[in-house]
Amino acid sequence: MNSTSCGTYDRARAYPAGDAQGQHPAPVGSGQGLSHLTERVRRKRRARREKNVRVRFASWNIGTMTGRGRELADVLKRRRVNVACLQETKWKGNKAREIGEGYKFYYCGSDGKRNGVGVVLDSGMKERVTDVKRVNDRMIVVKLMIENKVVNVVSVYAPQTGCEESVKEKFWEEFDCMMMGIPEREDVYMRGDFNGHVGRVNDGYERVHGGWGYE
Repeated sequence: MNSTSCGTYDRARAYPAGDAQGQHPAPVGSGQGLSHLTERVRRKRRARREKNVRVRFASWNIGTMTGRGRELADVLKRRRVNVACLQETKWKGNKAREIGEGYKFYYCGSDGKRNGVGVVLDSGMKERVTDVKRVNDRMIVVKLMIENKVVNVVSVYAPQTGCEESVKEKFWEEFDCMMMGIPEREDVYMRGDFNGHVGRVNDGYERVHGGWGYE
């Protein structure tokens, strides 16, 4: 499995468009004074909204992103998803691109035929990105600033059945490395396809779980 170092970063920063740097109150009675007061009201309203941010997460092993960008954007919009973690994207490269409906896709992949992970953010969430860490073609971390907290959105795709033990061991070592690199004061929201199941009981899941697993 081709991968990059745990220390490889691809940074993206965004700043609120509503920030007004260096403004001072104008003398009372001027048009600028009224404008400044209006801006203060807007800021207070934005601050109240910040305290009540609700985020809807999703995770999807999409199989491939080739030719499915628009379809994905439509589904996420219809289901009102703000943040989506994708696995098996099968897109090569370490980039970010708009896919429609205001959604932006941050992805990482070393092979256009296998693996690949990514995080999709809606128009509101993509403005909150402070950092992107592309670990390898199975792990990506996107940092967001939400309610004055740093939130790490992690998308993971674990080695599937048939992969060599060395590949699986390397994956979990890099996974530990990634998690240890996240400061304890920051929040973590992890979604992914871990290709595993704890326990052999499959009651209610017969169609998707064949009865194999660890006790």
